[in-house]
Amino acid sequence: MEKKWTPAQEAAIGTKETKNKTLLVSAAAGAGKTAALTERIIRRVTDPNAPADIGRMLIVTFTRAAASELRERISAALSKALAASPTSKHLSKQLIRLSEAKICTIDSFFLDVVRSNFSTLGLPPKFRMADSTELTVLKFSVMNDLIEEYYRKDTVYGHFFDHFSTVRSDRNLAAVFLSLYEDLLQHPRGIDFLKENADALRTGAKGDFFISSFGKVAKEETEALLEAVITAYTGALEAFEGDENVRAAYAKNFTDELAYCRVLLETVRAAHYNEARALVHGFDPKSLTSIKKGCGTPEREFYKNLRADFNKKLKKLRQSRFLLHEDDIARAMTESAEVSEFLAEFLNAYDARISAEKLHRAICDFSDIRRYAYTLLVSKDGTPTSLARSYSEQFDEIYIDEYQDVDSIQDLIFRSIAKPSNRFMVGDIKQSIYGFRGANPSVFASYRNAFPPHDTIDAKDSDACAIYMSNNFRCDPPVIGFVNLVCGNLFSVCGGGLAYRKEDDLIASKEL
Repeated sequence: MEKKWTPAQEAAIGTKETKNKTLLVSAAAGAGKTAALTERIIRRVTDPNAPADIGRMLIVTFTRAAASELRERISAALSKALAASPTSKHLSKQLIRLSEAKICTIDSFFLDVVRSNFSTLGLPPKFRMADSTELTVLKFSVMNDLIEEYYRKDTVYGHFFDHFSTVRSDRNLAAVFLSLYEDLLQHPRGIDFLKENADALRTGAKGDFFISSFGKVAKEETEALLEAVITAYTGALEAFEGDENVRAAYAKNFTDELAYCRVLLETVRAAHYNEARALVHGFDPKSLTSIKKGCGTPEREFYKNLRADFNKKLKKLRQSRFLLHEDDIARAMTESAEVSEFLAEFLNAYDARISAEKLHRAICDFSDIRRYAYTLLVSKDGTPTSLARSYSEQFDEIYIDEYQDVDSIQDLIFRSIAKPSNRFMVGDIKQSIYGFRGANPSVFASYRNAFPPHDTIDAKDSDACAIYMSNNFRCDPPVIGFVNLVCGNLFSVCGGGLAYRKEDDLIASKEL
């Protein structure tokens, strides 16, 4: 019996509208994403009009087990197709080429790139991947030696170390620096990000806090809150006109606070932090007049709670975003810049030393491999290198599974070797919350925001689109309802790129 595919699965497999596009497939759990991915590859390889070559495909995922499963599924499907068309030379060739096809883990693909270009990187030809125990011992040894040297070199460094630990040469201090170092390696700018951060801090300390890249967060958050409150209060005052008891008890408070919110919003928009701070700290809400029991509409409790919620959020802003005077913030930013510059110097020294030790021992770890692959394929300005362009010519199609677990560096690498319309990225936004393997969930989310849904007019003339596979064939309806309720509430507080959409709700599709 021929398998029936949902419209979303068919779009992912490849319709006339989605066949030659870069696709982001946002696939819910149990939605058959692996089946759809495999079917897409099989249909491309067995297309009677324009058959694809499995040898010109890059198919990567995160685990060896997942890569092995993909290879087995493709092999079974090709064998079945060949049994139906035993004289097909193309299918025979594809089945033979399957054993050498690039169906592997992301780390394995990066390692192949590095091994093929070891001389460009200055690596020994027979470098090996070190085991975790060996690396851990080496990293802590190098880091602790460097900490001791910095303490002996100049007493001023002790001041900087105090920002991270109070115990000299303590193992925890080394662990803190190693953790920071590993985190920075996942950033495209690496340790240089610290220098850029220091420059931004020094620049921000010279002007109004709201204008700085750091103050913009407080500014935007405050503006969003005030705009929402102004809308709600305006609606509330209009509603009060229909209820004399509520109007008499609540109208003055709401009118005064509405005027206050408008003044505060204008001050925030004008980027005057100290003035806004004075307004936030000077706010003194008056108690609402009580309404006699039985008087007023039931909605009065809603408006009462609305006002209480605003006061609560404003208090939170007062204690966080508007806690310090601008002069105190400027001093803190200047000191943070100094710490950031020290950290950059210190971690660069560690990077040079640990790299030399690894080179001497002819060893690497997977963080090194990823960074080397990035260096080979992505220029400093973010554009593809000549090597990346040569890899791009090797692959007609690129498939990446579990894209919600991809970090910024991995994403830039895949973009560098891809063409505008030949990537297939599949993942599940719900799984992004786990942050596996140092993943950056905003990478996957940014594609969701940038790509138009495949069934919209905007997608027609675009090289890329997003497909939402929401049918769950695995779980019973009560489980689906519970998951939708929990995820809808949890993701709703994320906002921005990770904001929850109606397409993210699972659709119960299990046959009962």
